[in-house]
Amino acid sequence: MTSKNFTVKHRRKREGRTNYKLRRKLLMSDLPRLIVRTSLRTVTVQVASYEEKGDKMLSVASNKELVEFGWKYAPSNIPSAYLVGLVCGAKAKANGVKDAIVDFGLLRVLPKSKLYAAVKGVIDAGLNVRIGENVLPEDPVVGGKRIADYAKLLLNDDKAAYDKQFSKVIKAGAKPENIEGEFAKVKEAILKKKW
Repeated sequence: MTSKNFTVKHRRKREGRTNYKLRRKLLMSDLPRLIVRTSLRTVTVQVASYEEKGDKMLSVASNKELVEFGWKYAPSNIPSAYLVGLVCGAKAKANGVKDAIVDFGLLRVLPKSKLYAAVKGVIDAGLNVRIGENVLPEDPVVGGKRIADYAKLLLNDDKAAYDKQFSKVIKAGAKPENIEGEFAKVKEAILKKKW
């Protein structure tokens, strides 16, 4: 005989949008959550604290904010993710947040990826985030060295491929081989701004 009792799961669990076991563990830490979400075109970093009526956002940053600092490069690569994390961390620090715990949600997490680049940006902004140093990308990678090297290689070997690969960057008026210098300028501008 089968039971007639059936418990309906939470909507977000049915839709595969929330892992409630993981969320409970994160909330038990009593620390604000550092929420990192990425897609092909966007990087969003948030610092949120739990409240009964719903999470309270203490700091929010997305790659759209980088335009005001003069960033003309791809919106969701490793350097962009780092800069978004830096903006979010600076805002959170200005709001009195000192510590946070990382929440990647249901995203597939790989060491040294743009998810960890965003976390590195938050750490460099002054927040204390407990995470292993071996999963964070190295400074040259975060600064765009790989992109600059690849752009120089294409420029020397195949100009047509260079124009195709970096068409949006060139159209925006930037040179991909100069990304390291532009990254340093944008980073300095973010750190100097009073949030």
